[in-house]
Amino acid sequence: MKITISGASGLIGGRLAARLRDRGDEVTVLSRSASTDLAAWRWDPLAGPAPVGALAGRDAVVHLAGEPIAQRLTDEVKDRVRRSRVDGTRNLVDGLRTTPEADRPRVLVSSSGVAYYGPRGDEEITEETPPGGTFLATVCAEWEEEAARAAEFGVRVVRMRTGVVLDASGGTPSRCSPPTGSAWAGRSRAARSPSRGSTSTTSSTCTPRRSTTRRGPAPTTAPRPNPSPSGSSPRHSAGPCAARPSCRRRGSRSSWRSARWPT
Repeated sequence: MKITISGASGLIGGRLAARLRDRGDEVTVLSRSASTDLAAWRWDPLAGPAPVGALAGRDAVVHLAGEPIAQRLTDEVKDRVRRSRVDGTRNLVDGLRTTPEADRPRVLVSSSGVAYYGPRGDEEITEETPPGGTFLATVCAEWEEEAARAAEFGVRVVRMRTGVVLDASGGTPSRCSPPTGSAWAGRSRAARSPSRGSTSTTSSTCTPRRSTTRRGPAPTTAPRPNPSPSGSSPRHSAGPCAARPSCRRRGSRSSWRSARWPT
């Protein structure tokens, strides 16, 4: 297959590009910065439509580009997060619309997130569950609406809702390293909120599968189906991984638990 990827420098995008090339697919990359890669096209998602040359003749487009949310969400950052996803996806779809029909990709796999659902506690949710009312839930809903516009001119749209990205080279584990090293890797105040995670390997496997499997426009949820409550046990916290004690809240007092890898 011939596939174009935006956001190929991210954890999921990097793994996906490598996996596709390993299986013999031809990968074209859309990048905001100049690259020596002959298969890369320069495109700023906020500057205008995606270049037709990077889209024409491809079988599918995978859209992963977006401002990282693993940072303090100030008003300025929130604006970048929203514009990079909503406006960026609009410009990508406009590029697809401009591409001649005979050369237009048949499939658009557009990333979204499980933040779409908002905080649900231990409530069971499905792809039919309506969006939440938080900032990120609103962004995800608008993000998906922009991607869905591609269906107006015959492109099959797959909305892939990923979870918290887990990978040894980055993502959430790297953000947890400082508190883990300081022995603050135990149960948090939000411990009752289940964690729905996606490994970069799982997401990079799911994406090409969705680009070739014929199914309707319903969204796809990428994280594992059975989330784990945060800090449900010190045996399952980040502490044992770093051989550090974990501070776990018990009632109104905190207690120290030794970090032993579960056997």
